Amino acid sequence: MKKKILLCISNILGLKILEILEKKYLVKVYSTIRIKQKHKYIENKKKFLFLLKKENKFDWIISVYWPFIIDEKFFFKFKDSINFHPSYLPYCKGWYPNVIAKVFGYKYGVTLHRISKKIDGGAIWCQKGININLLDDSKKIYNTTQREFYKVFKKNYQKIINNEIKPFKQKKIGNFFTKKQTNNLNKLNLEKKMRLKELINLSLSRQFGNRTFLWFKYKNENYSFAIKVKKLS
Repeated sequence: MKKKILLCISNILGLKILEILEKKYLVKVYSTIRIKQKHKYIENKKKFLFLLKKENKFDWIISVYWPFIIDEKFFFKFKDSINFHPSYLPYCKGWYPNVIAKVFGYKYGVTLHRISKKIDGGAIWCQKGININLLDDSKKIYNTTQREFYKVFKKNYQKIINNEIKPFKQKKIGNFFTKKQTNNLNKLNLEKKMRLKELINLSLSRQFGNRTFLWFKYKNENYSFAIKVKKLS
C-alpha cells in the first residue's frame, strides 16, 4: 500500500518536491499559492489548523517553507515528518537565517529535520553546507538554497521514508533569531562606524535583486540605502 503524505508548500521548490513525491506516494497538498483546484489553498493559520483537525492520519507530513507552525496537539495526525529549514542547524534558527548567517558569519546550509515542540529544534535527517561569499546578495543565496534543497531531498527522501536513515539530535549549541531582531538590522545609524567590508556584507544581505530593506533617517526624512557592486572590465 502506498504511503500517505501531507505536503505543505509555499513556493516553486514545493511544486518540484511534489513532482518527485507523487510518482511513488499518495500526496495531499496544502498550499499558500493558488495552483491546481485539487490542492487545498490555505490563506491563514486558522484555516490550516481547521482543515488539519478534520484530516485522517498520514504516514508523513512534509513542510517546504511552510509559514504556519503546527500545534503540538496535531502531531498525532502523522507518524513522522520532514521540515525544510534554510540553515545549517543548530545555527540560525528562526527568521531570515540566510541574512543572519551572512551578517554574523555563521555556518550556513540546508537541513531536513523532524518537526518538534521546539521551533526548528527537531532531530536532523540530513544536511549540507553552503558557502556564502562577500558579494552574494540575498537573492543569490536564496536561489542557491533552493537548488541545494532539491538535490539533498531527491537524494535522500526514499531512504528517510523507508527508515534507512536515522535522524540525529541537534547539538546544544546554536542560536535563534526573531523576526524583530532581524528587522532591527534594517535601520542604519549614521553615527555608527563600520568597516567597508561590514557595510558591503550588511547591505547585500538585505538586498533581494533590485529591492533593498536598509534605510536611514536624515533631517526627519527616511531614505533607502543600497550598495551596488559591479566588476570592473
